Amino acid sequence: MGEIKLYSVAFTKRADKQAGGLPQDVQTRLDKLVERLQTEPRPKMKGFRQLGKNEYRGRLGRRHRVEWMVDDEKRHVTIVAVGTKERM
Repeated sequence: MGEIKLYSVAFTKRADKQAGGLPQDVQTRLDKLVERLQTEPRPKMKGFRQLGKNEYRGRLGRRHRVEWMVDDEKRHVTIVAVGTKERM
């Protein structure tokens, strides 16, 4: 069997600051999403959608969203924004 190549995941300064202000339950969901993005940067499930060529948005609950960009060449995911849908 082939080896699974993981994507690295990093937050922009803005997204890191936004994530720090999330309620604990939403932070837990964000942590689980970050783990998933390492192996599946484009999840195929309800609540996730493509915004642009390599830009995506996912739900972290009823009100909270996360946006990220995928660079397949570098195998890197950048979390660019985290917050309520009203502030995205």
